[in-house]
Amino acid sequence: MNMIFPGYLNGFHMNNKRYATAKESRDFFKGFLNILLILTDEESQNNAWINGDYSNYHLDFIDICEAFISPCELIIDWKELSVSQHNGLKKLYDMIVNYKDKKERNGIWVPKSNAEIAHDPNWHKIRAFARNIYNDLSSLLPNK
Repeated sequence: MNMIFPGYLNGFHMNNKRYATAKESRDFFKGFLNILLILTDEESQNNAWINGDYSNYHLDFIDICEAFISPCELIIDWKELSVSQHNGLKKLYDMIVNYKDKKERNGIWVPKSNAEIAHDPNWHKIRAFARNIYNDLSSLLPNK
């Protein structure tokens, strides 16, 4: 099968000006897929966030969200995404942005701990949905 990269993987353009080479665009997209994979990694999150073993996993909840949100805001509107891919990525973005990472304690809103987030069923749903998005979007890259 002869794979043709979608337009965004051939270089990022805006207003007829090239902002990235094809390799830079592919690397950017691969980096984004890596963040999605990290977001889905329940075992590493549990080891770090619950058990305190950060030896192989150095990200906390805020790090993951920040690493996801910025590139997602660029990728989400790439016209080469199918309607389904766009809608799925938009839904995941909304799930993460609207995730309740604070709790009320004695009338004051305080951040949840990473351990509380790791135990939260809503975070589990986000991770599972992110896995589906990862699987869908990773199909855009050839198996090389």
